[in-house]
Amino acid sequence: MFERRAESASDPISRRHYKEMAAHYRVLAAEHLQINRDEPAHQA
Repeated sequence: MFERRAESASDPISRRHYKEMAAHYRVLAAEHLQINRDEPAHQA
């Protein structure tokens, strides 16, 4: 989503902001996947 906004942004400041947000969310997603992978499965 943020990458698309960066591509369509009309000014360099907005473009940079959206690219930074995209990078930030990629890091968060990777951390989330790592945490889920490290947690043991809950068994009932």
